Amino acid sequence: AYERLLALGDPNGAAREALARLEAAHLERLAAHRARAEAQLEGIRGSDRVNAAALDEALSALKAAGDEATQGRIVAELDRLTQVLRQVEERALLSAEEPTPAEAKAGQLKLLGLRDALDARYRTPHAALGERDVAAVQQALDRLEARRRDAYGERALRAQIAVGEAQREALGPGRRALARLLCRSLEAAPSSAPERAEGLRAALGFAALANHPELALPALLAGCELAGGDPEAQAFLRARAASFGRESRCARFVAGKLAELEERAGPQTAETQGAQGARSLALGDAAGAVAFYTRALELEPTDVGALVGLARGQLLADALGEAWQALERALQRAPERPDVWTLRAEVSLRRGELGKVGPAATRAIELDAEYAPAYAVRAEGRLRQGELDAALTDVSAAVRLDPRFAQAFALRSEVLLARREFAEAASDASRAIEADAELPAGYLARGRVILAAPQPAQAQPERLAALADLGQALRLDPGLAEAWALRGHARFLLGDLTGAKLDLEHALGLEERPRAWNELARVQLSLGETDRARESYGRSLSLAEQPEVFAERARLAAAAGDTVSALRDLEAALRLRKDDVGLLMQRADVLIQAGDLTRASLDLHEVLRLAPGSPEAARAQQLLDGAGGR
Repeated sequence: AYERLLALGDPNGAAREALARLEAAHLERLAAHRARAEAQLEGIRGSDRVNAAALDEALSALKAAGDEATQGRIVAELDRLTQVLRQVEERALLSAEEPTPAEAKAGQLKLLGLRDALDARYRTPHAALGERDVAAVQQALDRLEARRRDAYGERALRAQIAVGEAQREALGPGRRALARLLCRSLEAAPSSAPERAEGLRAALGFAALANHPELALPALLAGCELAGGDPEAQAFLRARAASFGRESRCARFVAGKLAELEERAGPQTAETQGAQGARSLALGDAAGAVAFYTRALELEPTDVGALVGLARGQLLADALGEAWQALERALQRAPERPDVWTLRAEVSLRRGELGKVGPAATRAIELDAEYAPAYAVRAEGRLRQGELDAALTDVSAAVRLDPRFAQAFALRSEVLLARREFAEAASDASRAIEADAELPAGYLARGRVILAAPQPAQAQPERLAALADLGQALRLDPGLAEAWALRGHARFLLGDLTGAKLDLEHALGLEERPRAWNELARVQLSLGETDRARESYGRSLSLAEQPEVFAERARLAAAAGDTVSALRDLEAALRLRKDDVGLLMQRADVLIQAGDLTRASLDLHEVLRLAPGSPEAARAQQLLDGAGGR
């Protein structure tokens, strides 16, 4: 497998560097086995190709040392090696030049096999992934392999998927192992059978939840071969690929492959292209909708419906500038259409141009006073501007005009939550789900309310309910960054630090938000990763200056003895919140730590002036008395 890795290319010597680190760890830790280890590693050094068996033996000896530090080194090296493999795997699978697709796929599977072997042999199995669970899935795979061409094979695959689905939420990092097993099952199933498509869905679901795009690549390749002219299958593939990042290599790979399939279908009329575009929109397939409506406009440039559909697809794909241009063209041809003005308001909302939302939505209402979507988008604009009463009036009008408007119920839940009307917010979130059980916004809204509402210290059932709602939202739309972040928060509250970290990292891969970076920093602190927590706070501050985050980063810096960085952060916090006695006390403490008693005294006297009689003032006086009044 290492020979294959090197044959695929190792441009920066990353694989050899990983091996060198393994060698260094081995020589450092195994004094009792030094002679034997040196002989083994000498063979590795003296060969142009890595001897995988010798490396395996050396790692076995390293593992035999048994202390925690050694185990940590092994895991760290395997993590680095995984990064190398991921780069090589993606390059091998997605390269348009070499190797051939068949060779690339074979190399991909071999490399996955190597990492599986290393993980299984040298990592401590995750406690949540019981041996019986793995055995049950493996037995189903064995039966499927042996009987893949008969009906029993279908039942075996279904049983395997059922085992995986039942365990998915509880497995934590063990999802990775199940994702690999499910991906391999695609090789055993008949190429055109319905159960292969079901296995594909399960495999990609696990890969997305495990946040490991390289696990999804073989399944994505197989899926493109199966998708054919099925828009629903194509939408599913695009959504799964985009869940690893809308500009990821996975997403580009799937878009290219499906474009080839569409080209083979031959030319169609503007009407049929528009119908395909509408179906793609209904399935949430932004790329497909844009492609179909673009083709429709090539065939019929004056089609306003195609322009509106194109704008909707571009809005779904976050191509806001292009959507705005399409709507400008539509308004030139049909200025009396309320849906065009409403969509213009939606684009303005997404672009952060809140001042343009109200006028566009109001124009739509003037054209049609019973057009519920216009009230909803105006309500969202007012919510973002903090006009909660006006927002509630508008969104209530939307649900009155359309009692099945699930998105409006979800939005009203958000407005009510901002007003801290928790019971009413929860009720509207549930009504959104009742109106449309396939709408992720309803589950997201209910999970958001549960986590925001005041709860007793031991609110496990409520947090588990939020976890379930957010999980359902993500099953319906894996690209919901807020749902990933909220689920990470729920996992953190439940004590699942590893799961919380994975979810928050996935959220930030989709969309960087200060709140998610702050939450990730808190998780990292709980895991003892202080330096990484400081980096995460830094990423949060690069997006938005927050005095409380400056203060927390200053606290970490001071605890590490870095008083210069701590004082710099506290200066920034006090620029934003000038007379905050808590920040002044914190800066005084750091100045005392740095030995600058004169400046510390100035801050302490300022606290006495700003907050006489407060606990902070009492402590400031105590510090001044202890320093002789200086």
